[in-house]
Order: sequence, then C-alpha cells, then structure tokens
Amino acid sequence: MRLQLRQPPLPDYCHISSPTDLSMKGGASSTAPSNSTSRGMQAAQLSPTEISAVRQLIAGYRESAAFLLRSADELENLILQQN
Repeated sequence: MRLQLRQPPLPDYCHISSPTDLSMKGGASSTAPSNSTSRGMQAAQLSPTEISAVRQLIAGYRESAAFLLRSADELENLILQQN
C-alpha cells in the first residue's frame, strides 16, 4: 500500500503582495541593535493593512499546523496498523 497525502490548495495569505518581514518596518537597518530600548529606536507601528496581513498569516499558520497534526496522526496510525 502506498501512502498518498493530498496537499490542500494554498490559502489566501500565501498571495499577500506586501512585505511580511515586519522587522524591517520603520526603516531599521540590519546592523541596528535588536534591543528595543536603544536610543532613537521607536516601536514599529503597523498600518491597518499590515495588521490584517499579520492576522491572515496567523490564521494560515494555524491552518497549516492543524494539517500537519492530522498528517502526523495519519502516518502514526499507518505505522501502528503495520505492527
């Protein structure tokens, strides 16, 4: 018997055209200290569009995690059936 896992279609969050690396928000350079208490560094403020994008990413991550959990359970059950 051959195992075939079906992959679901990509959710909408995979097609977001805006940047998803929020660490670069606000023009912080890659050489800047990561300590948020550094002088001159302000907390990044996200726009409503970016907040929506982050929420979509979170929902997508949860959906992916649920898929991985189901897949792991299916694989575990197949192993148990073989023993």
